[in-house]
Amino acid sequence: MNILITRRIAPGTGASCPLEILEVLRDGEQCVCHLESVLGLRQAYMSQQLMALRKVGLVAHRKDGLRMYYRVLDPGVYAILDVARSLVSRRRPS
Repeated sequence: MNILITRRIAPGTGASCPLEILEVLRDGEQCVCHLESVLGLRQAYMSQQLMALRKVGLVAHRKDGLRMYYRVLDPGVYAILDVARSLVSRRRPS
C-alpha cells in the first residue's frame, strides 16, 4: 500500500502511523533505523508506535547487536489493509 494512501485512511488521528509501519513491514523484517528513515519519524515516537503494535500482537521483535528488528506476526493483517486501500482509492476527493 502506498504510504500516502495509508495516511488518507486515518487523517489527522495519529492512527496512520501504525498503518504506515505495517506497510513498510510488508516487505519483511526491518530494522528500526530503516523504519525511521522511510517514515521520517523520531526514534522515541517510533518506539511508542512499535510498542503499541507489539501489545496488540501485530508485530514481533528481535535484537541483533545494537539493532532492533521488527516483523509482522500474521500476514493476514494485509488483507484488511488492502481492503481499506481499495475503499480509499475508489473515493473521489470532494
